[in-house]
Amino acid sequence: MPAASSCGVMETSDGIKEVYETNYKDAKKIINHTDAHNNTTTFVQDLSGNITASINGERNETKYS
Repeated sequence: MPAASSCGVMETSDGIKEVYETNYKDAKKIINHTDAHNNTTTFVQDLSGNITASINGERNETKYS
């Protein structure tokens, strides 16, 4: 089954654009947030909305149970 995804751009009050991308794959919701400095933070949620992992811009992963 192909993954569903969506993407959006938000502009802050000071004119900085940030990109949000959401993908659904393998019973997970994956949210990528890229800030104006091109740093990407990823959050992984189960389908109940619980955050199960986060990955910071340096690719360090923290898992939650």
